[in-house]
Amino acid sequence: MTFYFIAAIIVLLLVWLFFWPSGRRRTKAVPIRQLRPHLEFLLRIAKEGSFLIFQDQKSSRFVQFRKASDGKEGDFLALDFPDAPWSRCYFEGVARALKQYGVRYAFAPTESLEIPRFLQVERIATVDEAQEIAELIFRELGLEEDAKVDVVLQVTGCQPLAGSGRH
Repeated sequence: MTFYFIAAIIVLLLVWLFFWPSGRRRTKAVPIRQLRPHLEFLLRIAKEGSFLIFQDQKSSRFVQFRKASDGKEGDFLALDFPDAPWSRCYFEGVARALKQYGVRYAFAPTESLEIPRFLQVERIATVDEAQEIAELIFRELGLEEDAKVDVVLQVTGCQPLAGSGRH
């Protein structure tokens, strides 16, 4: 009986490790300079359609990244910054800062009157690039370099790690 109990625990643990369920996770008080591990998880492990929101602890200001893939060149991160009531006074400044930094972006219109468009940065290939973009936007939003944000990770599932033997 003990053997079956231990075997069942091992099987459940392996299933949990290889098939991370969809869900939401929140981490509080992460310094803006230390977002890399969260971005790394999103890019390397989370499935397409998962996203990260880095939200200022003292206001409604946030930066959002999502996981995307084109099927040819692989996975990448994308940034979606809304032209919403809370962000309207920052929107053009964020666009200017990204342009000055050499980041290509596009405006994507919506059918919403409240949020008429998004500033979108596609094909963010590295975690370092995503970290730099996040820091740049937070500076434009008026956050100090030592500010802390809450991290919300919404995953649609996880991919097997390279070399895990699963296909």
